[in-house]
This record gives sequence, C-alpha cells and structure tokens, in this order.
Amino acid sequence: MVALRRRGAISALKDIRIPPPAPEDRARRRLRVAVSSLGATLEAEEDSDLVAEAAAAIVDRLAERAAADRSSDDVIFAAGIFTHAAVSHFAKSLRTTGDVALIALANLTGSLEEFARVHAAILEGFKTVSLKQPKLAAEIAEGLTAWLAAPEPARFDALVQLFRRTLLVCRSSPISVRAMV
Repeated sequence: MVALRRRGAISALKDIRIPPPAPEDRARRRLRVAVSSLGATLEAEEDSDLVAEAAAAIVDRLAERAAADRSSDDVIFAAGIFTHAAVSHFAKSLRTTGDVALIALANLTGSLEEFARVHAAILEGFKTVSLKQPKLAAEIAEGLTAWLAAPEPARFDALVQLFRRTLLVCRSSPISVRAMV
C-alpha cells in the first residue's frame, strides 16, 4: 500500500512543470560567476547596483592586469570608456538602465573630487570612441559577451588586450587629457 502511494506521488511530481529561470536571473548568475573568477565578490542585491559594482570590479582587474599606472589620466580615461561599455552591456542583459555608469565610475576613481574632474571628458570620450572607433567599441562588447559566457583566463586576456588598445586610442585622442585637466 505504501509503495502504491509513493508511486502515485512520484507520478504526480512528474506532471509538475517548473518554469525555467527568467533571462535576468541567468544573466545575474552569469555576471556573479564571471566576476568571482577574477577573485572579486559582488555584494549588491539590486540590479543597478550589481551592474555598477561588476563594471568597476572588472575594469579594476583589467587595469591591474594591463600593468597600467592608475594615476595616469590616460589610464583613467581608458578605464572610464571601458566602464561605460561594461555598464551598457551588463544593463542590457539585466534589463535595467545604464544610468549607473556614474556609480561605477565613482567607484573606479576612488573620490568624488577625481570623479568630478574626469566624468565629463570620459563621457565625451565614450561617445567619441563609439562614433569614431565603432570597430573597437564592438570588439569591447563582443569581448565582454564572450568572457561572460565562459569566464576563462584566455578570454579575460583578450579583454586585457582590448583595454591596452583602448589605452592607445586614448593616448592619441585630443580630448582625453586636455579635457580632464
């Protein structure tokens, strides 16, 4: 009798359909896993804060791996462009706004004074790179997509190379350092 009841319960369980996770849940999980592969932990719960925290953590690791002098205006400029690109990309996958680029950039610069000094130039630089260097902007988005899909060291190394290329573009850009001084 007990065996029949168990079989009936198992049969009933087979009929229950568990919906797959929402795309935002999968994107959130993927973002957390990718960032943790860099040794960073995301503590934010809200999507907008998660996007800002993730972008700042990734760009911080990129600058570190590129052995870039983070006090250099060119490096800050390149990091800001990458931050805007990462925020834009992550915000789309989590279906939230990209307005949190300001938070990510503030986290990256480390102080409100530094943020105030560089923000306008970085925003202008991001727009300029997007318009005048669309291939580089697309490669950054593709690199982020590939790395998030499979956060392997080789894919992160490819992002480091893109960061270095972005830095070279920033060094040759007339708006980068002049606008931030």
